[in-house]
Amino acid sequence: MPESPFFMVVARKPMSANKGTNKKYQGALRSKAVECHRGKPVLSGPLYVRINWFHFERAETDLDNITKTIIDALKGVVFSDDFQVIRFTASRIDVSADYDLRIDNIPHGALGELQSMLGSASHVLTVEVGEVISSYVRFGPLEDETL
Repeated sequence: MPESPFFMVVARKPMSANKGTNKKYQGALRSKAVECHRGKPVLSGPLYVRINWFHFERAETDLDNITKTIIDALKGVVFSDDFQVIRFTASRIDVSADYDLRIDNIPHGALGELQSMLGSASHVLTVEVGEVISSYVRFGPLEDETL
């Protein structure tokens, strides 16, 4: 049985890795990860990472450029090495447009935090990391984000 996934919510605008490593930004993400993962073992096995970036302001940063910094901040806290990540999804959600927020798999404490931040912050990141439980390969349009 897989361990429960790691989940964190951060009210921060993500930074592009193209601008170099920002130690302050990466340190803030790492501190939040430590806070959210405190007392839990480092995740093992093949892992998935799901990053959602909710924004209220115009966002010009490329989605693929924000992911490396986020994943690197979790290394050694949530998992040992990012080599363990075999599945990855990232989404940029313009909160002023229509979107469907499915909350059935968000931990209860994180749900309240997410709802509060979506009501007050310009940028909100959610990061989820968990064990991969199936080994399918899918092609074609994405109907949903089910891993």
